[in-house]
Parts: sequence; C-alpha cells; structure tokens
Amino acid sequence: MNKFAVVTLLALLVPTASMWADDVWVTDASGDINAGTNWVSGTAPFSGNAASDKGLLTQTSGTATSTSGLYLSGNTQYNQTGGSFNVTGGSLVVGRSSDYTNVSKLTIHGGTFTLQSQVDIGASGKGEVVFNGGDLTANYYFALGNQNAQAWGKFTQNGGTVVSTAGTGWITIGHSGTGIYVMNAGSATAGKIDLGTENGTNSNGSLYVYGGTMKSNNSLQIGVSGTGLVEVSSETVPTATMLDIAGNTSVGKGSSSIGTLNLKNHGTMRTSSLEIGNSGTGTLSIADNATLTVTKAILSATNTGSIGNVTQTGGTLSTTSNTVVGFAGTSQWTMKGGTLTTQTLYVGNAGDGTFNYEGGTLDITQLSIGNAVKSDFNNTTYSTGSGTMNIQNDANLTLSIPVSVGTVTGTTGTLNLKNGSLTTSKTLYVGTNSGAGSGTLNLTSGTLTSLSIVVSLTGNIFQSGGVVETSYLNLDHGKYTMTDGTLGSTSTSMSINGAFVIHKGTIQSSTFNVGNSGGSGSFTQYGGTVETSSYFCLANNDSGSVGHL
Repeated sequence: MNKFAVVTLLALLVPTASMWADDVWVTDASGDINAGTNWVSGTAPFSGNAASDKGLLTQTSGTATSTSGLYLSGNTQYNQTGGSFNVTGGSLVVGRSSDYTNVSKLTIHGGTFTLQSQVDIGASGKGEVVFNGGDLTANYYFALGNQNAQAWGKFTQNGGTVVSTAGTGWITIGHSGTGIYVMNAGSATAGKIDLGTENGTNSNGSLYVYGGTMKSNNSLQIGVSGTGLVEVSSETVPTATMLDIAGNTSVGKGSSSIGTLNLKNHGTMRTSSLEIGNSGTGTLSIADNATLTVTKAILSATNTGSIGNVTQTGGTLSTTSNTVVGFAGTSQWTMKGGTLTTQTLYVGNAGDGTFNYEGGTLDITQLSIGNAVKSDFNNTTYSTGSGTMNIQNDANLTLSIPVSVGTVTGTTGTLNLKNGSLTTSKTLYVGTNSGAGSGTLNLTSGTLTSLSIVVSLTGNIFQSGGVVETSYLNLDHGKYTMTDGTLGSTSTSMSINGAFVIHKGTIQSSTFNVGNSGGSGSFTQYGGTVETSSYFCLANNDSGSVGHL
C-alpha cells in the first residue's frame, strides 16, 4: 500500500461533525435550539422542537430556548451541565418513539420549563430525565411510562421545583407501562399522585422519596389498577415533611391492584386518611425511626375482597381518629416494635382482622377485638366479621384502658395469650349477653392481669396454663374452663353465674359465690385445688339465686 492510500484511509477514519450525530452548544450562546449558529456543527439537531437519534447533545453554558416544547426520541441525549435551558411553551416528551432498544435522556442543570401541555417521560418508548435544578411547570399532566406496555420512563429529581398545573393537575407514575420517580432533593407539587393506573402486570409505578418534599393537594393512590410502590426513607433526620398528602392515601385501590408503602430510616409522611387495601391488596411497613402521621381514620382492608397487611418493627404511626384492622376485607397487622397511637383500636369489623402483638407501644384509648364501626368514607355500619389478637413471643402489653373481646352482637372476637403478658388497669370484657357472635380468651402461658374480668353469655375463657390475676371475676352467664395454671389470689372475689369447670390447676379467692345475687351458676371440679381465704357459697345474696356444685 502506498503512502497516498494510507493517508486517504486515515482521513476516512477521522470522525467529523457530519459523520457523528453528537453535537455541542456554542459556548455562551443564547438563543433558539433550532438555530444552527448556536451549535458547533453549524446545523441544528432539532427539527422544530424534536430530535430523534441525534446522539449526545452537550450544553455547558449559555442559554438554550424553545418556544414550542421539547421532544427527544431514539438515542438522543441532551446533557445540560451548565447555563440555562428555557422552554416557554408546548410539551416535554422524552422517549416518544417505538424504539425500545435506546433510552432518550435529558439532563437538566438549571432553567425554566413552563409547559402549556404535559410532561411525558417514556411516552411510547423509553425516556429518562435527571433534574438537578430549575423550575418545571406542567399545565396538564406529568406521566412516566405512559402509552403502552413497553413504555418506560424515569425521572430523578436532585433539586429544583416541579409543579403539575399549579397543584391542580396530577402526576401519573406507571400508566400503561413502567414509571419510576426518584426524589433526592427539591420540591414537587401536584393535585394528586397515582401509581400503576391501568389493569395488568405491565402497569407498574414506583416512587422513591429520599429527600426534599413531595406534596399532593388531594390524594395519593398506590396501585390504582396495576402495581404501585412508594418508599420514603432518609439517612438523616429530615427538616420538613418528605411526603405530604392533603387528602386520602389508598394503598391497593382497585380490585386487581397491588400497592406497597414502605417507610424506613428517618422517612416521614403525613396524610389525611389512610386505607391499606381499599379493594385490592395493600401492604404497609414501618421500620427504624420513620414517622407516619394520619389525621383521620386508618382502615386496613376497606372493602369486601380486599387484603390489607401491616408490619411495624419500629417508628411511629399515629392518628387522632380510630384504627380498624379488617374493616370489610381480610387484614393481618403485625407489631414488633415502634409506637402505634390511635383512639380505639378495632380488630375485625365486617371482615376478618388479625393483630399480632410481639412488641412495641400501643398508645390507645380502647381495644376492641371483634366489633362494628362506621366507615369515615361511606358511613355504613357492619357487624358480621371477626377479630383475633395474638400476644406472643414473650411480648408484654401494658394498657390503662378497657379491653373488649366479642362484645358486639354478630361479631366474633378471640384473644390468644401465649408466651407473653397482658396488663390492663381497667376491665376485660369477653362476649355479650345478646344476639349471635362470641368472645373467646385462650390463655396457654404467660400472665393476664386485669382490674376485673366479665364473661357474658357468649363468652368463653379457656385456661390451659399461665397466670390470671384479677380483683374480681364475674361469670355473667359465660363459661370458664381451666385445665391448668393459676387463677386469682387471696383478695380475688368470684361471682359464678355461668359455668366453671376445673380439671387441673389452682384457684385462689377471697370469696367464691356460685349463683350470686339472683343468678344461676354451676361449679364442676374434676381435679386441681380451690382455696378461699373467706368463704365458698352456693346461691348467695338473693332468694332467686341458684348454685350447683
């Protein structure tokens, strides 16, 4: 090969602006992105407001302007590391083609985006925006992963301000495809925030709030019809609320939806009301030093067929209203640590609710296991469900409130005490004297301490071990079956106007009345020990009293 051929070949291999799609904004230039004089190549990579398959476009200074929106598709990447980018009208669309092999990307350092229409990231292709600073206002919607199942859109906010229609519009994350919003700093405001809005497994939205403040002036719906995930977390103590929802938060909204809300580290969230499993499946987890503050009611498994699951290992969950576990669907709530502050804690309503207590602090005004309450949302009263509370794994629950187990007509309540303790300075009520339903206390091991215990007609206590300490036991038509363990002390008064059966164990009392004050009672002893420091009496205090031994 001669020298001329070699030189010619080398010349052909040297890249030029015409060979490569990459281009650079002219240093300190200010003007329209469609003006070729503002680009190093001399030719604008945009046709109107659109750029498709233009490679890497770099801006390090100056001011770039578009009056009719900005559209990036294919392999186009606009990387603004300095200067300013101003879009004064139109829409922002990143990833609008059906090219699913390339990701269109926009990186913004600063500037203003005042959009007459929408922000659409991953419209019908794949798009990504990294927003490091500036102001972005959309006068319609803000969508990520929007138009089809293959669409993929990601928005990372590291600063600046994002507003969807001055707070009256909405942010949709994962409409028909996959949407991801990562917030590390700055602020974002919308009328409402929806995740996973379409039916099917392809509708998948994720919101990660790690810093800054995200606010909805109305609602947050995590899993509208598809799948939604929200995670709120901060490695340091935040200076302001990170996720602020003025209206209702619904986790698992639609019948086929799946919603998950996770709070951990120092993550903070505030909302007016909270539904975990509205008509679909909802999961809430709170850990570490996270804080979730609710103004109105907390409902888990709101509607028939819904599933609501809550796990609290730390942090604080608080409401100034009531909390219902299993409002009309099926709910399981496990508490291993942290603090739950509420008025009445209802376990079981029209649905089936289970509360597993394994640690932490319950700051409540009343505990009702198997009850009927009205919904804050539809004001309907239900009374056909069941509630179960398990105190287990060496947990010690101390309360200064009444505890009710199956005391409302038509409901079923069960309290299981195993390898733990329950202490209340008020009365423990088991069962009711009217209608169907039942209340059951199962004591396998551990300690139950209560000021007094009332067991009504539909109430049953089964003690196979452990210790029951109370100043007054009243079997008001109820039943007490004892196969082992210890009941009472030398200062305990016993009133048996129901049925008491002992097979094994020890009963201690000051007075023991079978058939008391006009009532009728029976006491059957197959074994065990009964000790009284004062007297044991059949048919006491009234001519109508009946006692059987």
